Amino acid sequence: MQTQDHLLVQALQRLPDGVLVSDLDGKIMFANDALLRTCEYENADLVGQNLRKLFYPNDISAAVNERDHWSGEASIVTKPGRTIPVSLISSLLRDEAGHPTAMVLVAHDVSRQKEVEAALRSSEEKYAKAFSTSPDAIAITGLDAEGVLEINERFEQITGYTRAQILGHTLNDLGLLDQSRRKEFLMRLRESGSVRDIPYSLERSDGTIVHLLVSGALVEIGGRLRVLTTHRDVTQQQLTERALRFSEERFRTIFEGSGLGILVMDLTGHPLQTNIAFQNFLGYSAEELRGMTFTDFTHPDHREHDLKLFRRLAGGKHTNFELEKRYIRKDGKAVWARLDYFVDQGRPGPAAVHVSDGPGHHRPQGHRTSIAGKRSALPDTDRRSPGGRRHES
Repeated sequence: MQTQDHLLVQALQRLPDGVLVSDLDGKIMFANDALLRTCEYENADLVGQNLRKLFYPNDISAAVNERDHWSGEASIVTKPGRTIPVSLISSLLRDEAGHPTAMVLVAHDVSRQKEVEAALRSSEEKYAKAFSTSPDAIAITGLDAEGVLEINERFEQITGYTRAQILGHTLNDLGLLDQSRRKEFLMRLRESGSVRDIPYSLERSDGTIVHLLVSGALVEIGGRLRVLTTHRDVTQQQLTERALRFSEERFRTIFEGSGLGILVMDLTGHPLQTNIAFQNFLGYSAEELRGMTFTDFTHPDHREHDLKLFRRLAGGKHTNFELEKRYIRKDGKAVWARLDYFVDQGRPGPAAVHVSDGPGHHRPQGHRTSIAGKRSALPDTDRRSPGGRRHES
């Protein structure tokens, strides 16, 4: 018998879980090494103590005494006072006559499991918040004909249908996506696992058309593959792009067909675009002008003044100014023109644009400039080239 008892103790000591044996009053008679490590007690300190000292809640013995087998969760209170969550399994030991004589408790440390569960709950809460507050419409559907399983609020707003009207129905039932498009989408999804930015249009419940980009992925939820789709509303973006294209087409028509010379420059003074009228005015080709700055074809008498004004315009100190100045054509002839400089805030950069009144404009009595509506006359000093030759207008 003693040999059997010794073997039993050895077996209990080798178990990875904590094992306790107590009498029916809860007095601890045995604790294996695993339990001692968990609760941080020495064997001599624990044996003889009541279960109430070790467990919280401390009515474990009462619960165990009520049945032959019991399982539940509790916390072990360690000697330093920390609490460790454990799952408990208990059994009553009986003598040959069937009378209960002692209790055996097996305690499994579940602290790591609890940490994982808490992290998972936190993660689920974050995903749930991201799902519900996303600016894109999100839907979760089955792979077959299960219909829509979940949607966010944005999906209701985009489609015009309520949650109750959508859940359980397929997008085809609601007229939001025809069956052939869905089959094509699912085929691509099965091939690659995810798809991005597929354009499609749907008719809202009120009959209006919405243009969307749909992306999707296969995800496992509850042990089954589901389809997670996001739907981005690009209706306003498409309208804006269409209006911009129309505006650019109108600008191009006016630019190319204008009888006035038009020059579009960046804010360093380098020509970006010139129309035919401006090229004919100066005698340079578009390619030649792109390799110059506006000061290269400005008369030397006007360069310093013109450059100062342009820098103020480029620096945002003014939005526009008018100027009467001389240019130097490719053939060396000086020509007068009346100019309007302004910054077009709608162009990338933004660009500085100047419009030239064509040749034939009579030479004014002075070099005149108007800034923000205030006009000033500057002396028409030395109208000669650097070599001393007088330029004729």
